[in-house]
Amino acid sequence: MIQASTIKGHGLALDFEGNLKNGIREIGVVYFLNFKIIDTRELVVNKSIDLIGILEDISKYQFIISHNVMIEKNLITKLFPYPKCHTNTLKQWGPWLDTVKIYQKLYPNLSTYDLKFLVAQFLDKNVIDILSSNYCKEDKRKYHNALFDALCSFMLVKRLCDLIDLQNFLQN
Repeated sequence: MIQASTIKGHGLALDFEGNLKNGIREIGVVYFLNFKIIDTRELVVNKSIDLIGILEDISKYQFIISHNVMIEKNLITKLFPYPKCHTNTLKQWGPWLDTVKIYQKLYPNLSTYDLKFLVAQFLDKNVIDILSSNYCKEDKRKYHNALFDALCSFMLVKRLCDLIDLQNFLQN
């Protein structure tokens, strides 16, 4: 028997565009409650943006969805080291739901697990088009734009939330 997810509450989907050498250039965040979008943010990173404040805000959520979490974690830990333990005052970012890991486990025979492929295989293109037109700037409604990628990652997990127990896929 398939069990629906026990994960409820505030979460966010997160995507960074950038690299370890040059840093983060764009952040996309989808804020949601019980898998219903309540807000989004797209930030082009420049010297006037307080990344530390933004990332501290992100750390307050119950879980974070991302595609290929190691990329996001490597950027965060390189640019903004975070506490590695849970205490009353310090909270590690996460736990994370990684769309790559989830789909590798559920669909082990796919030829690739890149975001574009997973979206094409498992999501309705019309839904992605509508979501991106509601939340993304016109020139940012494509892959490798942070908010678009965060929306796609969110939808890949949302598609599963009533089918499986996502709690089994949480990772620190």
